[in-house]
Amino acid sequence: MTLRANPSLGASLPVVFRCKRLDSLGFVQRVCLILLILLLTLQTAIPASAAHPAQATPSLEILSIDTREFPLIRAEIKARNLPADATAPMTAASISILENGNPIPARDVQENYQGIHLVLAVNPDFALDSRDPKGVSRYTKLVGAFKHMEGAFSAEGEDRFSLFINPDYVYEQLSDFGSLATALESYDGNFRTLKSDLASLTRAIDALSMDESGKDKLLLYITGLPSVQDAKSIQLLSEIAREKNIKVVIWLAGEAFVTTYPQIPYLQDLADSGAGSLFVFSGSEPLPEAATYPANMGRTYLVSYLSLARESGKQTLALRLQTESDTLTSASSNFEVQVEPAVLSFLSLPEALSLKYSAEGAVTPAELPLEVLVDFVDGHPRNINSARLLVNGTVVQENTQVPLNSFVLKLSEYNGLEQLSLQVLMVDALGLEAQTPLARIALITTTAETPGGAGILKNPWYLVILGAVLAGFLALVILPGLLRNKRQAAPVPLAETILPAPAAAPIILATLTKLNADNLPTPDKPIAITQEITIIGRDPDLCNLVLDDPAVEAMHCQLRMLPDGEFRLTDFRSAAGSWVNYAPVGVKGIRLQHGDLIQLGLLTFRFGSGSRVAASEKNYLESRPAGRDTEAE
Repeated sequence: MTLRANPSLGASLPVVFRCKRLDSLGFVQRVCLILLILLLTLQTAIPASAAHPAQATPSLEILSIDTREFPLIRAEIKARNLPADATAPMTAASISILENGNPIPARDVQENYQGIHLVLAVNPDFALDSRDPKGVSRYTKLVGAFKHMEGAFSAEGEDRFSLFINPDYVYEQLSDFGSLATALESYDGNFRTLKSDLASLTRAIDALSMDESGKDKLLLYITGLPSVQDAKSIQLLSEIAREKNIKVVIWLAGEAFVTTYPQIPYLQDLADSGAGSLFVFSGSEPLPEAATYPANMGRTYLVSYLSLARESGKQTLALRLQTESDTLTSASSNFEVQVEPAVLSFLSLPEALSLKYSAEGAVTPAELPLEVLVDFVDGHPRNINSARLLVNGTVVQENTQVPLNSFVLKLSEYNGLEQLSLQVLMVDALGLEAQTPLARIALITTTAETPGGAGILKNPWYLVILGAVLAGFLALVILPGLLRNKRQAAPVPLAETILPAPAAAPIILATLTKLNADNLPTPDKPIAITQEITIIGRDPDLCNLVLDDPAVEAMHCQLRMLPDGEFRLTDFRSAAGSWVNYAPVGVKGIRLQHGDLIQLGLLTFRFGSGSRVAASEKNYLESRPAGRDTEAE
């Protein structure tokens, strides 16, 4: 009787060949038939291929969305399962942002390396100990290829390494690749006597599944061909690897024909679960380049952009990444933001104002300074683009440059009125309009009395007498003196060289002296405050005083000069807060005194009033003995 090999029989094929060579021995042939039937029975219990999803495809995932500095939005993203050749760096040009369906350019992209947890699992098997004519085993060659992976990891210590070898050789959470290589070299198990099973693979996947460090997970499994009975266990491990985003690379030692065995589809599915790979090594094939496995792993990216959201509530965000070969689009994520116009109010506005008019029409006081408090109740400080002052419904002043919330009202134009109705309208950087409540000021008008002596000047006879007296004075006193001076030779004046006046130095209104941990001045030069409004923060695009401190917000606080020359410090609802003499500063601000301690984030300053400094210098100069300057010259 002749047996024909069926390609679908997989592992039965070598057995049939042996039976054909021994078909002259009836007893042996019957044994072969029995073995063949057993294998067919096992195959019917195992599907021809693992019924699982195909290989994991590249994807883009939004991990978190930070709205604390709205309208600046920061989204942390991660690219998964990218091919090893997709090594182009992620830049603002390669990222597109879709907010509520509207395309917005990325402002900045920052790379953050969080690290990789690499686990090496080894299943000792007779096939790994197979040697070439020079006596080098397959295992030795594979370990040599594995060590080439060392250069793919960071030298900063962000990565972690673990080793599992059957039955109980374990090293976990090693801090560097060199320690892993040393532990691997120290293993001295006998591959010919140890039992082959899935224990090391199961331990490795369990260890990576419980890792909550945020590091990417990479598993390299070196093994011989597992038994047919292990197929179902491999299927369960594939599901876990897919759920936990574990990239599995399998190096299988065995002859080339093992690729036809029924266990192979299950091993292939395990490799495909996280965009890994399966490599069969008989001893003569070129070894894989292990250093490519960690490529594009361990990195997240922080993408920032300026939001176009102008209404409070839920917003949607999706990102699109253009790689060298494909375009990846993330699933949409939701975030909520509160967007409201600023709340405006007048500061120190009088209820009534007394105006005194002279006979010539001049009014005292001539001007009324006005200041408006701007409170961003939605917690997102931002710039003001324009501000308008309305008096009795008419726009009388418009500010488009700082200080936008300060106005000066000319009072001479309101003679005869009993009341002024004031209101300020502002438009912020988001285009939102805000207005103060309508404020009314009662005007109390008085007229200066005309002095009684002024009536004399209205009598023409007094004017004639006064003219005659002036003429006599000129004739008797002034004219003789002029004639005497004319007789004297006047010296020719030398030409005077007029030098251009030096450029005026900016006026220092106040200073901030940086202090150390003991509140003593540091060697740094004091910061000169030369503007009436100084926005302090970390973002150079939004502030005119930039502080390099991670605890300082993009727009942290405001230092404003008041009409009386003093300064007010106002906090912009920052997370770390602004503090004066160890007391918190609110959105309404606090007046500063000379010598106050100001704490912004982790930085401490001593406030110096410009008027106090100028007065001190003046007193010092006035107290110097006369002649000191002459002697110095």
